Amino acid sequence: MKETPNATWPVHAVITNSTYDGLLYNTDFIKKTLDVKSIHFDSAWVPYTNFSPIYEGKCGMSGGRVEGKVIYETQSTHKLLAAFSQASMIHVKGDVNEETFNEAYMMHTTTSPHYGIVASTETAAAMMKGNAGKRLINGLLNVRSNSGKEIKRLRTESDGWFLMYGSRIISIRLNAGRCVLTAPGTASKTSITSTCI
Repeated sequence: MKETPNATWPVHAVITNSTYDGLLYNTDFIKKTLDVKSIHFDSAWVPYTNFSPIYEGKCGMSGGRVEGKVIYETQSTHKLLAAFSQASMIHVKGDVNEETFNEAYMMHTTTSPHYGIVASTETAAAMMKGNAGKRLINGLLNVRSNSGKEIKRLRTESDGWFLMYGSRIISIRLNAGRCVLTAPGTASKTSITSTCI
């Protein structure tokens, strides 16, 4: 800033959380230490983080208000919650001038909204409200954990590569440049002439 004439300290920061490779930041630390008046967490891929304690301090809306700051968090609700394609939400924590915020919002959105999309965000919010959302997300986290353990077990037992197809595990063995698919518990094998990667 010293080298730029008339430069001033930024008043707003935009942070992608999670990153595109899945890294979640310590948002509580960022909110307390980043010296700006407002922070926007672009949380497109993680609208579920506020519903499980394992993500505590990792989402923009976690924790309480931060004195003297406004925290924004945007989420692409359609990506991971039950909302129509293109549905998204803006969450705000802190003191904002609602009239100014609404005018800015209307300037950058359509004058012909698709009310089906709007209704789907309301439905998604209702589905996640209270303990129902917490039970849903924690149930999914348990499924993910158990699936990971099962995949690890199957990998150690397999003498080749394997993949999931629907609810069936299919072993893939390389045999003279061909893939041989075998469903465990069956004698049937299917040869595929395409290259295995």
